[in-house]
Amino acid sequence: MNKLSLIIKELVALEPIFHRPEVASTREDFEKIIDKDFIEIGASGKKYFREEVIDTLVKRRASTNERDWQTKDCNCIKLCDNTFLLTYILIQGDRISYRSTVWRNSENNWRVVYHQGTLFENGG
Repeated sequence: MNKLSLIIKELVALEPIFHRPEVASTREDFEKIIDKDFIEIGASGKKYFREEVIDTLVKRRASTNERDWQTKDCNCIKLCDNTFLLTYILIQGDRISYRSTVWRNSENNWRVVYHQGTLFENGG
């Protein structure tokens, strides 16, 4: 398996980002995986910053079950040294969205730098 294939496998295991309790489920976990310069553009078009996202994730983790969500059509592009763009489709029941995540590897740890979700027109 080549290096890019290994990286894709690692990143796909982390997605959908913020929805894998085995990856991050506590404030400390989220702080480790979310880069200090993180920005998210939500499906609504609203911009979110790191602390706001972490606060929301900690509250959500206690109250939702996201295990039935599925990802498909994962693709990965190397942007520069140690930085990659992972794109995929996220299926959350009737809600389907395109997702884009920029990942940076620093000190052998993956951190999310940017994330965007865009709903499919008419839900799919």
